[in-house]
Amino acid sequence: MVVYLGPEFQPQLSKNRSRAKLLKESAIHADDLLGVRRGVVATIKASCSNCGDVTLTSRDITVRVCSADYNGSYHFTCPRCDQIETRTADPRVVELLVTSGVRLVTWHLPEELHESHSGEPIAYEDLLAFNEILKGDDWIDTLGSLDAG
Repeated sequence: MVVYLGPEFQPQLSKNRSRAKLLKESAIHADDLLGVRRGVVATIKASCSNCGDVTLTSRDITVRVCSADYNGSYHFTCPRCDQIETRTADPRVVELLVTSGVRLVTWHLPEELHESHSGEPIAYEDLLAFNEILKGDDWIDTLGSLDAG
């Protein structure tokens, strides 16, 4: 099987699996998903920004999908120049790659995004002032004496 990820790419959606279900499944191989024999590897052609079109196998690519908004991307290391290439991937590309045997990894937004924050945002001048405090020998005492408000 050859999968081409280039300008003419127009994949057909599979009617066997829903997009949401496919995207929610984490870190599994399409062999497990579809019951395909182990050892069967797809040949995938992708573009390197330095080398142009390169030929990869399904083991050379990783698909990543965000669990919060289902935005996807895939990445690979160019076999010619060793540059890491990352591309965004719409749900059709994600489905095509995963069903071709590419590993799917689901990632989660950091919990810090849900924390409440008070006060003004840190400005560049705040960082400069903090840097000056750290230059002193008594920086820990100085920081301990600052008002948290």
